[in-house]
Amino acid sequence: MKLIVHIGTEKTGTSSIQEALQSNRALLIKNGYYFSQCGGKINNLKYPLYCMDESRDDPYFKNNNINTIEKRREFKSNFEQAFENEVESLPSNIHTVIISSEHFHSLLINQSEVDLMKSLVAKYFNDVKVICYLREQVNTCLSHYSTSIKTGGSSELSNFIKKCSPQNPYYNYLDLLDRWSAVFGKSNLIVGLFDKKTLKNNDIVDDFFYKIEFDTSQTKIIRSQQTNQSLNYIGQCLLKAINSDSAIKKPLSPAVSKFIHVQYSGKGENVDETTYQKLFQQFKVINTQVALKYFNKKTQLFMPSPPQKSYKNENVEHVVKDLLPLIQLLLSSTIDDSYADVCRDVAIKFENTEIDTAYKLMSLAHKIRPEGPTIKNKLQLYSDLINETTKL
Repeated sequence: MKLIVHIGTEKTGTSSIQEALQSNRALLIKNGYYFSQCGGKINNLKYPLYCMDESRDDPYFKNNNINTIEKRREFKSNFEQAFENEVESLPSNIHTVIISSEHFHSLLINQSEVDLMKSLVAKYFNDVKVICYLREQVNTCLSHYSTSIKTGGSSELSNFIKKCSPQNPYYNYLDLLDRWSAVFGKSNLIVGLFDKKTLKNNDIVDDFFYKIEFDTSQTKIIRSQQTNQSLNYIGQCLLKAINSDSAIKKPLSPAVSKFIHVQYSGKGENVDETTYQKLFQQFKVINTQVALKYFNKKTQLFMPSPPQKSYKNENVEHVVKDLLPLIQLLLSSTIDDSYADVCRDVAIKFENTEIDTAYKLMSLAHKIRPEGPTIKNKLQLYSDLINETTKL
């Protein structure tokens, strides 16, 4: 039986791939493919957690009260049993099992950990293929920064990018591929670039299904809406302020988190071109080796693609700080009428530069004080301006 192990990397559309695999499970099973569930539905996190060296930790263990060596070993034993039960109870028509977790990339940093993965699956599978997509490291770092804020971080970008170096296993693709090829064989690695120009139909899901040899030409697969979108600069500032404020209870409610992620999705803070080029050049040697060794080409692995715009706006940072007392109140108790003034005044600060943000803030002021004449007039003005812009 064949096994497909999709190891990421992170920030290469893995959520879209996993959502497609989960949404089309019945179709996949009908055609002989089985998306593993014992490691966790959608994201098979328990597989890399099982493989991690016992000397290393992960928030999953803390959150699930797995805080001793004995409990870690119990977790591993239980997972081994769950894996065996799943494989041994597969429908008779299944010829290919799929495991997908980007955390294979981020959590398994030693070859011994990859060895453990092979030991787990070797009993059942005589053909193992490892699929890995690579994304240019600096842009990966920028995307990772947005995710870190969404998951509770409050670091400034200038500090966060210091981690973007070949010495960090997260960004060293040569070491990553060498680890997996040493265990499963170089010929069993299927490596691609996370670049629309190189993906089948310019689409990561189509490309993945093509790589696992699932014919989508005659079958329409179910696709989820875009997932795991980045935060724009306002959203980043807002969440960083919330994350670093001890007066605000965390974690935020799912409704509040979803509101921020949806309302403030878009392009976040970027590095300037000089910083980008400096970071990009750090990876020139190892990326050249990856290109030659795993793509059989002497050209550059990635073409430089420096951000076109910074999106950083110090006025936004100041405004978010002005709003913080209101944010604390909104997330904790009943809203006093006086907070309509705060929303109104901050909205006016944005009206010449960020009309959408001004509209959202004035809408909030209107909810607090529905009959306020200035608020009503401004809200109508902003709505008219947005409609005019849309027509252009």
